[in-house]
Parts: sequence; structure tokens; C-alpha cells
Amino acid sequence: MEDYLVDIKKTEKERDLLILSGQLTIENMDEIKLKLMQLVSAFSSPLTIIVEEVTDFDLSFLQLFESFMNFLKIQKVNFTFVWRMDEDQMKLLCGSGFSKYL
Repeated sequence: MEDYLVDIKKTEKERDLLILSGQLTIENMDEIKLKLMQLVSAFSSPLTIIVEEVTDFDLSFLQLFESFMNFLKIQKVNFTFVWRMDEDQMKLLCGSGFSKYL
């Protein structure tokens, strides 16, 4: 059983939702990266990236996330974020230099 989720949902509002949740750690990064690569063709602009119900995350997630953001910029995909993380996770995110995505 997977302990993470990477999914894309089409909405009626012409905005795709990319949802990342669960255990976003090195143990799952190869699979998460593969799923993102498989979903790339399904993305349209604009895209809302939702990070929610995160049980754990680590540096590998932040590195993959940064790389993915750069890819979206190169592909000229407009994106926004919705972070649904607890206060401690948000502090870690800010402390790691990723506050530019908040």
C-alpha cells in the first residue's frame, strides 16, 4: 500500500489540481518522481498545486519540488500553491528556504 498520493484532478473552472499528500520522503521519491513524470502530459495551465495531509517530508521532497517548479516555469505553466500543512511543518518549510512558494 502506498503511503503517499500524487494525483491530478480536472476541474470545471479550467484549472487543474495537482495533489501531493502523505509521506513525502526519500523512501517514496523515486515513485513520486515517476508519477509526476507520467502526469506531466495531463497538466494544463493554470495549475494549482495542493500539498495537504502530509505525514512527513524531508530534503528529498524539497529538492524534487524545486526541480519540478523549475520545469513548470520552463514549460510556461502558470501555477499557484495551496499549503495545508500543520504549523510545525510550515516552520520547517520556511526555515529550509522554501518560503518563496508560500
